[in-house]
Amino acid sequence: MATTSAKKLVALIVDDDSINRAINMKCLDRVGFDHIKIAENGQEAVDYFQGGNQFDLVIMDMEMSIMNGIQDEVTADEEGWRSCRLAGDSPHVRAENRQ
Repeated sequence: MATTSAKKLVALIVDDDSINRAINMKCLDRVGFDHIKIAENGQEAVDYFQGGNQFDLVIMDMEMSIMNGIQDEVTADEEGWRSCRLAGDSPHVRAENRQ
């Protein structure tokens, strides 16, 4: 009997707000992510990648006090970590941040 192994989906939520983290965790769980890791700031996210972790999706708060999402994205480009999808998240929508 042959077994098939479905790819396990792994996500990283980077947010300094515990309520936003909980909401994002619930959403990712509902759509089928198997493993969800948490970083409370951009530096922790960088540390995850430098530690060899790989993610299918990263949801990142764009307005954190320690290395925000925009700074983290620049670091990801410089380090060549763009093997995953990056989604920006923010409770505020400012004109200068819209793209």
